[in-house]
Amino acid sequence: MNKEGVSALKILILNYEYPPLGAGAGVITMFQARELAKQNKVTVVTSSENGTFSEEQESENLKVIRLNVRRRHQFKSNYQEKTDWIKKGYEFFKQHEKIDFDVCIAHFSIPGGALAYYLKRRFGLKYTIVSHGHDIPWFCRHQMFWPHLFLFPLIKFIVNHSERLFVQSDEMYKNATKFLGHTSSKVVQVPNGCDSSSFGINPNMLVDKNQLEILFIGRLAKQKQPLQLIEIAKELIRRNISFNIKVAGDGPLKQELMEKIKDSGLEGYISTLGWLDKPQVLELYQNANILLAPTIEEGMSIAIMEALFSGVFVITRAVSGIPELLQQGKTGFICDGSSNGFADGIELYLKNREEIFHNKEKLVEEFKLKYNWENIVEKYQKELADVVS
Repeated sequence: MNKEGVSALKILILNYEYPPLGAGAGVITMFQARELAKQNKVTVVTSSENGTFSEEQESENLKVIRLNVRRRHQFKSNYQEKTDWIKKGYEFFKQHEKIDFDVCIAHFSIPGGALAYYLKRRFGLKYTIVSHGHDIPWFCRHQMFWPHLFLFPLIKFIVNHSERLFVQSDEMYKNATKFLGHTSSKVVQVPNGCDSSSFGINPNMLVDKNQLEILFIGRLAKQKQPLQLIEIAKELIRRNISFNIKVAGDGPLKQELMEKIKDSGLEGYISTLGWLDKPQVLELYQNANILLAPTIEEGMSIAIMEALFSGVFVITRAVSGIPELLQQGKTGFICDGSSNGFADGIELYLKNREEIFHNKEKLVEEFKLKYNWENIVEKYQKELADVVS
């Protein structure tokens, strides 16, 4: 029995990425699994980081099975690797006469939902899907138009056979209900959580530091718009603002970003740090004033949530999953997306930094109460119990 007096569930979680593999979705899966394992028996089926099959008992109630899928990169995966994960998952479960699970959580309609549908057809296992935005048409339209167009019938088929479609933000909810039409009642909005035990305010942070410490954290890909940092930096210099921008992340635009920094003579203002592990990222947040997030498409940004948990002021665009996280002018600033707009947000921070600094402890505690994983996973627990019953 769990703490609400409900019988513990045997839960299967499917995601092709799980730390140390992947980025935001992998981290979300890990905390979801760990929190659910406090009340239930949880098994995660994911990918291997070295191309070999393994089983690991992460805790008494949490087992992680890593299929022998070869990945070229730690932080991203391609369609071939995702397809291979589905194939290896099919081969793994085909060896079993039966499976002992009450319910399945599949991350992403494809590949997670595709494998979950096979398990439902073969074993009768009910499944739910956790969307991360771009796996449901027509979210992230600019980035995903052609994959969505090609896979539309398959995605709709897989989602229609699920018991729940979990989405994270208001914009994702609107998109998913429109996509599903008459079966939209299965869409349930549950926001992302964040690790409240790891992130927190640095009590030694000075309110009146002469130089602003600014962060960009995330994949260096078009969706995150890292190249806009060049124009933002130029505008800050023009406005005589003293700053240093640290860029933590990797991706296809890394080389171009480094070349543009050099060509623009901004080496003294912008530094690229590459992909960092968690302790290094925590240290960055502890010493930062501002997180810049010029992203143009988002489910619900983990980097923004981590920054807010750390009391770091966030300046960003009004894209999905972000407006509901920020208190305008208090914990962050939503600008028009232009380089001038980001610079305006930084000037607003400078003008009000003492008030922001002295109020942030209270605001961070309010944010943690709303978005800590324990509270978030209770929502999943309730929905899963309803599915099983």
